[in-house]
Amino acid sequence: MVRRRAQLPRHSHSADCLYYVLSGEIHMGTRVLGKGDGFFIVAGAPYAYTAGPDGVEVLEFRSATAFDMKITDQTPERWRPIMESAIANQEIWAATRPAVV
Repeated sequence: MVRRRAQLPRHSHSADCLYYVLSGEIHMGTRVLGKGDGFFIVAGAPYAYTAGPDGVEVLEFRSATAFDMKITDQTPERWRPIMESAIANQEIWAATRPAVV
């Protein structure tokens, strides 16, 4: 299966988040995080990342069961690569969607 790169818009959450990379890579600026790496994002801190060339699978822990999300990337120029990635990955993501129980 070929996985394409996915990109998250710059955003923040109202709860602290801890991430653990299960497989693949996350690119955050000049940092590359791989399997076994993790990172912490304090509540209210904006961040974004791009999945590596083979995608990424993360385990996400939050300090609250309910939270708000604020998207800070609001220009068409910032959303264009995000939308292109979503369109390019649409079939792959649909094929690997977990079954609803």
